[in-house]
Amino acid sequence: MLAFINNGDGHFRLAPEIFTDGQFPCVNW
Repeated sequence: MLAFINNGDGHFRLAPEIFTDGQFPCVNW
């Protein structure tokens, strides 16, 4: 499972750190 977070410019970047934050703004299996 890969997680992506919006970088504010309408694009998403790979954000493995959100797993440690417990936040899942966008999840792509």
